[in-house]
Amino acid sequence: MKEISYLYLNGLGDGSRHWHEKLAALWWDRNGTPLEHFPIDWYSEPNLDDIVESLTLRIDELLRATGRVAIIGSSASGSLAVNVLHANKGKDVLAVIAHGRLAKGNYSPANRMSLENRSKNSKTFFESVERAEATILELDENEKRKILVLTQLTDMVVPLETMTMPGVKTHRSFALGHSGGFIAHLIADRDMIVEFTRNTEDQ
Repeated sequence: MKEISYLYLNGLGDGSRHWHEKLAALWWDRNGTPLEHFPIDWYSEPNLDDIVESLTLRIDELLRATGRVAIIGSSASGSLAVNVLHANKGKDVLAVIAHGRLAKGNYSPANRMSLENRSKNSKTFFESVERAEATILELDENEKRKILVLTQLTDMVVPLETMTMPGVKTHRSFALGHSGGFIAHLIADRDMIVEFTRNTEDQ
């Protein structure tokens, strides 16, 4: 069985680790599966292509050290994980999307749930979702097999209908709210994620 590197991408923020992310890292360490945090500063207006390139360089480093890399994109980084997976097509890279926005959705810009509203402090986040929405249409069947989408029962930050994509493995956790989704996905669903990343065959 291949050794797997787990690369965590944070949600909307400056990339600083919050208490719940530190808790998740400790929980993964207890299982002998270190969860490396690749910090994304969504607020510094970074170029999306530069982020993808930096992540690709880190992925290549990890692939040289282990046989497989699993990207875990939380919230705003769900779209980024899709974009990075597609940019690394042909490599042994998987993506787990945890309560992440993958589409704009049918909301007027003034609606508090609209992408325009949610990304008002990060043009890069807006661009990442737009690109992911287009990228999803380009994914082949092999890429889709390498994606696991995690959702929950309710979310007042990311609309549930924008979290999913056709043709990929999806699990709905028994959790409420955006923060509840994080706890469910990164802590309670840890073993499910590990099983998915171990059992998905590379083609």
